[in-house]
Amino acid sequence: GTAAGWRAVTDKDAGCATSNDGNADLLARWSVKLEQSLNEPPRFVASDRVSGARQLVLDPNNDLASRYTLGRVAWIERNADGHPWHGRLYYPADYQPGRRYPLVIQTHSLAGKDEFSLTSRGGVHAALGPGGSVYIAQPLANRGFFVLHGRAADVMHRDGVAEVQVQIAAAEAVVETLIAAGLVDRSRVGIMGFSATGWEVAYAISHPKFPYAAALTDDNKDGGYLQAAFGNWFYGMAEQMIGAPAFGDGLKVWLEHSPAFNVHRIKTPLLMTLTSDASMTGRWELFSRLRYLRKPVEFYVIPDLAHGSHALQNPTQVLALQERALDWWCFWLKQEEDPAPGKVAQYAGWQVLRERQRSQGSTPGKSRDPR
Repeated sequence: GTAAGWRAVTDKDAGCATSNDGNADLLARWSVKLEQSLNEPPRFVASDRVSGARQLVLDPNNDLASRYTLGRVAWIERNADGHPWHGRLYYPADYQPGRRYPLVIQTHSLAGKDEFSLTSRGGVHAALGPGGSVYIAQPLANRGFFVLHGRAADVMHRDGVAEVQVQIAAAEAVVETLIAAGLVDRSRVGIMGFSATGWEVAYAISHPKFPYAAALTDDNKDGGYLQAAFGNWFYGMAEQMIGAPAFGDGLKVWLEHSPAFNVHRIKTPLLMTLTSDASMTGRWELFSRLRYLRKPVEFYVIPDLAHGSHALQNPTQVLALQERALDWWCFWLKQEEDPAPGKVAQYAGWQVLRERQRSQGSTPGKSRDPR
């Protein structure tokens, strides 16, 4: 033994043999790396640099496919509305050619081309497990949804509404190709946004060019005047979002582009979820105006908000948030309700919202498109 109980480990201790020519042992010949792909969960694989032989070292997710029904994932790269666009398309787990399915669009950062993800986020974000916010790509695929998650890469970090308009138009252009291909039902498309991209969703439904059947924003910026004011006109919350100061002549620009000033144009049912109390007051402007006009909107606050966070991690809170989101999409895009006794009040409230939505002249979730 050595100090602190450490000692050197020899090849004999490790059970290693030398190579045939005796010039290198197996430890030097073998390398171990993490391998994954769009449809293959991460696993550790050893490779022999000399012979090319490969051997599985550890599969930490070996029961994933046996425990859950996963939808196939495809990587898409195309020119969308004049901009290079890339992203992921999750197929319904029960996909059948010739059948049209509902679709949920996810926004914000996404996992890379060679990453496996249950949520569609990756990199520094959790790709396995429940993940964060309302990114539930595979749970939605398991319930018979397409999920589209991508970005127009050439407009990132622009000021003003230019990036928002391009991102929305590019995503809608991709959706149109899925509709034309016979995959998606135009009348059953929803869109969600988290944090910065909640602003995209609020803009899309307040300046509508596509008939979204439902929308969801989580703990987000929304381009509101009061949100900017309560944030002390913080960079990225005011002039940089709308394109002009919210005073004098610039106020005309705000009246044109701020979603809170255009609530009368919103017909899409909207679920606004809150995971950190810091963002409640700023988002109240959009909610209160929608509620005043009797628009279909709900403001959902996670349990134990005082211990919540913007990047939510508490398992109980994440489960409550994501279950609410899943129920919301199923209700509006599939006309489905969870029969659990504890959700009676939830659906009673949503039925009221459905009546309000119908009174505006259209019914979500019911196809009017003969294609």
